[in-house]
Amino acid sequence: LWRPDLEPKVVLGRGAWHWPGPGQVTVMSYESVPTVPLDIPSEGKEKLRDVQLIVDEAHRTKTPESQRSMKVLSLGRHTKSTWLLTGTPLVNWPPDLWGVLRAGGMATQVFGTWRRFVELFQGKETEHGWTWGTPHAAVRVLLSRVMLRRLRVEVLPELSSATYRMVHVPSPGGELRHELNSIWKQNSNCGDLAIWEKLYHAKLRANMALARLPV
Repeated sequence: LWRPDLEPKVVLGRGAWHWPGPGQVTVMSYESVPTVPLDIPSEGKEKLRDVQLIVDEAHRTKTPESQRSMKVLSLGRHTKSTWLLTGTPLVNWPPDLWGVLRAGGMATQVFGTWRRFVELFQGKETEHGWTWGTPHAAVRVLLSRVMLRRLRVEVLPELSSATYRMVHVPSPGGELRHELNSIWKQNSNCGDLAIWEKLYHAKLRANMALARLPV
């Protein structure tokens, strides 16, 4: 252990929440975080002023409206600071970045307002949803205020490089092919992004995966 002076306390279950005491680290899942809004007595708020909130797998807070994100944001407002950690890259979708930063209370600190964020990412709202362009050069500078990026070779140099293999899978047939073709025809004028958003609906995505599995 690199911090033998700290005592870990694991919280199991939604009703097992407790405040970390001096020299303690409270470890919990997202589901164990108190529900929102947090009903924290003044005594609890005093304890949290010296607590640092460390959020692992922070990419799971990318949806601002989710209970998970609101819990982290609400708890972080009472702690000394919030640290977001993740080893999972975000998809190339700017709102996900805004969502994660918002959950950590950093979105406005970095970009000021949502409108400014949209301008920097060349966002445009259309009748079919948002479209995004090339980020402004200032984005990298602004993110450097709160973000530290470390590559795998810097963190785990002993790991071998990733290997890739081409796997050929059969195209879907029957009813699934008919459903995909129908969606394509209905949305052929919406632009590629809108079409693929519909094609990759959760149910369809699952059916396509099952269709490709060997019997």
